Amino acid sequence: KRTNRILLHHQNALSAIVGQIITGEGSKEEVATLLRSKLEEWPTDLIDWEIDNRHRIDVHTNDLLPNQFLEVLPVSEIRFFEWSNSPYSQITGGDGMREEMPSGYLYAYWWARHYGLI
Repeated sequence: KRTNRILLHHQNALSAIVGQIITGEGSKEEVATLLRSKLEEWPTDLIDWEIDNRHRIDVHTNDLLPNQFLEVLPVSEIRFFEWSNSPYSQITGGDGMREEMPSGYLYAYWWARHYGLI
């Protein structure tokens, strides 16, 4: 249950659906609303461009960890398709020479469809 609360804070569509399935925490409507909003924010351009957010003054930085934010930015503002890296990183991405797989989006979408959340 603790892990599910942390992952919901990260606003990850795939973690939200997995947490709902495993723990049953959160109402079906809450999880469905989060899923819809996160899936709608998912970028259609899957090219692995570098994204440098160090210049942003609207987000608080972490004084203990260099190049880390204190909160998670929306998925449309960071390169974070697989959710296997830190969602708090200020600098993400690559050189634009590869394309990410859409599996993070597809897993969340089809699980949500299967469980009747969307």
